[in-house]
Formats: sequence, structure tokens, C-alpha cells
Amino acid sequence: MKSGSEFREKNTTFSGIEKTTLPTPTEIVTETAASSTYNYTVTVVNSGGNKYALNGEVAPELTLLRGNTYVFDVSDSSNSGHPLRFKDSSGASFTTSVIVNGTPGQAGATVSITLPISAAHQPARYYCTVHGNGMGNTINTMVDTTEFAVTVVNDGTGNKYVISGINAPTL
Repeated sequence: MKSGSEFREKNTTFSGIEKTTLPTPTEIVTETAASSTYNYTVTVVNSGGNKYALNGEVAPELTLLRGNTYVFDVSDSSNSGHPLRFKDSSGASFTTSVIVNGTPGQAGATVSITLPISAAHQPARYYCTVHGNGMGNTINTMVDTTEFAVTVVNDGTGNKYVISGINAPTL
């Protein structure tokens, strides 16, 4: 469990195992990481034709976490004439929570996307609107949630947490 995770019991909020009030036994707790922003530097390279290179890797398949924001810096001059965008699984343009700033190849140009939490509609590919799918690759999305069972037991020396079957785990 990450530092700062919280358990809520009735109207009492406490963090970690430092407090004396413990959650009820066999409580199911869902911990969701706070949303984060991740940055990619995008260049266009010739690798059997023009392809996007993200942080130096040529046309990688992406695995992105739902709820997070991804900023693609397309300011490198090699991006001129290669607008980076997203498609959904049906091949239609994916524009949900996509923000385009500036012109590819110009200083400060970025394309940002905040992935929806819902699995219903997700981006499935990044591509060039001028040259097609061949410049990009697929996008897989994952939920950034961990579920685990928390039980409170007394081993004779005091109350202990048992998290997913591990007695007194290191938190």
C-alpha cells in the first residue's frame, strides 16, 4: 500500500497503521493512485518509412493507465507536417479529452490526452493524420486500481493487519 493511503470507517479517517482505531475485519479496500502526468518527446524518424519515435523508441506499442494524462511534445522540427492524433477501436478519430496546442514542429507544440476511467471508450492507436497508421502503433489501456482484502487479527501481542493473506506486511 502506498504511503498516505487512507482507510475510512464511519466518520473517522486515519492513515496507515499509526492510529489506534482499526478498520472492521475483512474489509475490502480499493486503492486508486492519484492521477499523474507522463511526458513523451516525439520525433519522426526514417525506419522503413517515416515513423514516430517516442522518447527515442521507434513506433512503440503503448500501455497507458486510465485516468492519467499523457503529453506528447511534438515541437521537434521533424514533426512538421506530421500531426499526431488518436483513433478508437473502430478506426474513428478519438478526441475525448485530447488537447492540441500549437503546430507540430514548432516550439511549444504538444498533444495531450487524459484517458477516461471508463472502459467504454478508449484510444486504441496513435497515428499521423496525413500519412496514416503506419507512423504510429497501438495503445492498450489499463485500470490503475488494486483491490485487496484487509483483515485485523490479534496475535496476543496486539492487533495486526493481514493484507491479502500476508500477516503484518511491511507497509
